[in-house]
Amino acid sequence: MALQDRTHSRIVTALKIVLPLSALALLSTIFLFSRNSDPTSDIPFSDRMIDRAEQQVVTAPYFSGTTADGSTLSISARSARPDAATDSGALIDGLQARISVNNGGTLTMRADNADFDLAGDNAFFSGDVKIVSSTGYRVTTQGLDTALSRIDLRSRGPVEALGPAGAFTAGRLEITVTGTDRVQMLFTEGVKLIYDPRK
Repeated sequence: MALQDRTHSRIVTALKIVLPLSALALLSTIFLFSRNSDPTSDIPFSDRMIDRAEQQVVTAPYFSGTTADGSTLSISARSARPDAATDSGALIDGLQARISVNNGGTLTMRADNADFDLAGDNAFFSGDVKIVSSTGYRVTTQGLDTALSRIDLRSRGPVEALGPAGAFTAGRLEITVTGTDRVQMLFTEGVKLIYDPRK
């Protein structure tokens, strides 16, 4: 009986030492392995979601307002994101814009891409840029500078156009508003017209 009591006492004493040490060992392994693992790496985010979160992309943005000369401007796009190169810039994809002047004339524009500089009050349209006026002109170019607060558009290179008189090409195009609130399209630098008498 005395032998059993001694054996029991020894086992209890040993367990009092072994069990806390085992607990410490388990805790240390938990903390050790937790340092080497990234808990967010197992979350199933797609690459597209991560890219959009990093780039702060806005899908289907829309803006409407009035320019300094009283024309109405509306702009929509497929997507927009901040321009990392400037503090007040925005990069636009799939741009569509409509300008309505006071006399009822309109201009509609489409561009693959646009780079807006809000602080500089200008934008650059690039890619396949198309302009349609309510007077019957359809213009295509690859680069267009425009003001944001007024109607002042200038192509960076040659343009191709269809109009009431026929088809023509020009080295440059300028679009402004005259004193009578009419949209004026000025084609310069080597204008070549293919006249169609039926029009």
